[in-house]
Amino acid sequence: MNVLKVNSLSFLHNKEFLIDKDGYFYIDRYYIDGGSYQPCEIVIYNQQFEEISCINYKEASDFMKIMDSQDSFKCFYKTFDDKFIIGTKNNAVFVFDKDGKMISKIIETDKDVFSKLREERQARLIQKKHFASNFYDTRENKVICITSGYGFGWITERGRYILGISKEPNPSFELEMPFDTIYLNDTYQIYKDYEREPVWVTNMDMANFKNKLNIWNEYHDFFKYKNSMFRQYLDDRNKYYEVINAHKLGNPTGNNSAFKSFLFNMSINQAIDLNETQLLITVFTDGQSKSDYPDKRTPYYFLIIDKLSGEIIRDISPNDTSVYNNNHPYMIVDDRKYDRLIFKTYDYLYFFNNKGEIYEKISLLDKKFSSFRNWSYLGISNYISFFYDHKKNNIYSFELGETLSDIDENIMNAIKTSRKY
Repeated sequence: MNVLKVNSLSFLHNKEFLIDKDGYFYIDRYYIDGGSYQPCEIVIYNQQFEEISCINYKEASDFMKIMDSQDSFKCFYKTFDDKFIIGTKNNAVFVFDKDGKMISKIIETDKDVFSKLREERQARLIQKKHFASNFYDTRENKVICITSGYGFGWITERGRYILGISKEPNPSFELEMPFDTIYLNDTYQIYKDYEREPVWVTNMDMANFKNKLNIWNEYHDFFKYKNSMFRQYLDDRNKYYEVINAHKLGNPTGNNSAFKSFLFNMSINQAIDLNETQLLITVFTDGQSKSDYPDKRTPYYFLIIDKLSGEIIRDISPNDTSVYNNNHPYMIVDDRKYDRLIFKTYDYLYFFNNKGEIYEKISLLDKKFSSFRNWSYLGISNYISFFYDHKKNNIYSFELGETLSDIDENIMNAIKTSRKY
């Protein structure tokens, strides 16, 4: 087992790390300025956590400072031709070559405009024509895109998280305007009764968009009492719950009296390519405010999406909210060597097949797993898994194994080794 000590938790909560297909691990290196950690460069490690090289992103960092806390780095991504991408919460994109030189940025306005907006305290209105902040590969080398943002009155003035896919394989990130994408689905529907016009992603084909309530928003509309696709049941709460429970997304907690048994302000956290026709996404509450902060009554979903139509084919609901117990960043790990998906919560390790079926799980409630329960599963590459130990601020890399007995043995060996650090 290999060990890397980290000095900041921001990489975990903001997903400012990357494990690429070659097993290299990318993470921020911070320096202390005025008592707080400031980003400096992105360090690249091999699987043994030996430092290989680094990317200085000062130019992008300085640009972000102009935003005066209105934006922040959100995710890292590596393209098919080894370009390194930094996406931000406001969906600005910075592109670096393999030597760490910034070669392009995809952003709505220039520095002077940003400065003026900040001075006028109107920075929340920038970046209206968003591209995306999160990117994921498909097996045919297309790019799955997820935009992030806020509802009306906040930063974006458009619907929330939008899911799309590039029209062509191996799209270029070096252009100032984003490459062509196809709309698949989103988590927030813009209604006709709003005065403002909806703002969608530049260069996005909206052929899949249907002018009806989006499936994600059925929960939200129950509390709005209008525009509901189950409108006739709004006056009869029990009847409404019967319909919701029978629906594809259901009401997994079964707690009809608690509003927090619903997702508020749903976000698409991750996308995983399953096969030629389907992808899987994770949907959690975004936790942007206390009113929608996840707790033991907050469900979440893994949804299988048709890559052509954007339709939701089926959902997987483990109904295990122990994932909220110190297990950021709520990730499903795509283990392609053994053709399986793995999801770790505080209480269990779940194994899915590519049909979305949970076929096995390992209980972590046994006392021998007590320290492992506090580890977050960050990802896997070249058979090597990466875990983050919340108590010791260490990242561990080791091979998890194929069979349940192998996995049990390897985890126990990792726990034993971790006690030395």
